[in-house]
Amino acid sequence: MAQSLNSLAVGALVKDTGTLYNGKPIIWKIADKGHTGYPSGAVTLITERIISLKCFDAIESGNSDGNRRSYGNNRWTLSNLRQWLNIPLSCKERVAHEPG
Repeated sequence: MAQSLNSLAVGALVKDTGTLYNGKPIIWKIADKGHTGYPSGAVTLITERIISLKCFDAIESGNSDGNRRSYGNNRWTLSNLRQWLNIPLSCKERVAHEPG
């Protein structure tokens, strides 16, 4: 039977068959509830297990900065990881790095 996230205890596991990664449902864990500054009733979820390992950013061979050319960008707003986290799940495996 479906329950609201707010009715579950911190640490409870939640399986939502509508959230898939590589074709498998993600198991979520309730990390916390009622954070200061968040809307009333907000619940923070984390995955129970690591579902993917991603680099923060890729090298930028066309960048004039030597460090970015060798190691990638260290700015969160320009990072590949930020891009990947903010696109729909259906597009996650198609993200291409765009040098900046």
